[in-house]
Amino acid sequence: MTSERQHACSQAQCKVGETGSCLEGFTPEECSHHQWNLEEQAEGDATDAQLGGEGPDAAEAEVAETLVRDLHHGDALTLSEASVISVSGPSRLIVLAGDRDSGKTTVITSLYEQFLGGPFCNLQFAGSLTLPGFEQRAFHARMDSGRERADTPRTPTPAGLKVLHLCLVAEDSDPRRLHMLFGDLSGEWYRLSRESLADASELQFLRHTDRLCLLVNGEKLASPRERLGEIDEVQGTLRSLLEAQVLGSQSRIDVVCSKWDLVHGNDAAVGFLEHEFDEIRAAFEDDVRELHFDRIAARPAQVTTAVPHGFGLDVLLERWVSPEPRMRRIENPLPMTQPGERECARFARRYPLRKPS
Repeated sequence: MTSERQHACSQAQCKVGETGSCLEGFTPEECSHHQWNLEEQAEGDATDAQLGGEGPDAAEAEVAETLVRDLHHGDALTLSEASVISVSGPSRLIVLAGDRDSGKTTVITSLYEQFLGGPFCNLQFAGSLTLPGFEQRAFHARMDSGRERADTPRTPTPAGLKVLHLCLVAEDSDPRRLHMLFGDLSGEWYRLSRESLADASELQFLRHTDRLCLLVNGEKLASPRERLGEIDEVQGTLRSLLEAQVLGSQSRIDVVCSKWDLVHGNDAAVGFLEHEFDEIRAAFEDDVRELHFDRIAARPAQVTTAVPHGFGLDVLLERWVSPEPRMRRIENPLPMTQPGERECARFARRYPLRKPS
């Protein structure tokens, strides 16, 4: 087995494999088009490929071997590392974005914790290549941390998106594995993308995201002084990303009010949020493929019957794992062929000459 791999790119005009420089100005590992040139591989790997070692188990083994070979430490993945997982089977890349303290990391770790007690949303935990990353982020919310209240460490400002991985399998007669890849976009990048069109253009990976989840901080919504600014930030971010063309007509967006336990029961804040959600829908619904609005409390400060622990996470996860909508089948029954008939005659009968208008 060779110890080195070469950079490669899915774009034909990019010469990163020869020069080491990315066509779009990224570091190679952070570019969404980056690939590894795997032509040089172990003899055992080549033999397995010749024998047709396909299927979920073989693909999972190949992913694990690739990351272990690279001495992966189990923390969050880069986009390049995550792409190795996504090509091994069905996957979803979900990017959570929001200002500092909006609860992005809390949402991701709380979803992970839902599976510690067993199945959740008719799904079972089937593995993860980032368990240390999950545990590191979840530790501050546990009694062992010695903290007086649950907390989650802030996401550092990285050079690129960092991704946590969960493999889930449905509880049905035909279980299939689905790789969930959760990207946590730092609050600093969220702010920069709103304030600068050039910085928004840097987030090219959003073009390949299955869903973008924009978090609205419920704690700020509960404050009459801060609620208007919080909504303006969400609208400004959407507008900037659309103008930068990293979001478009095929994008699926979830606008989610986090920390709902701090908003629930506050009639003024609830009414304001409902009105602003309607405004966002009217302004952006025609520019994207899907636009949903949700309310969650991943880790409420006070658990109640109305707002239990993990409130709203099931709704989000069910949407995120749902199959992609199939294209509507176009019914165009072909006429029966005649014995000895040439293809040109069949074509003429299938597509008759249009009458002049």
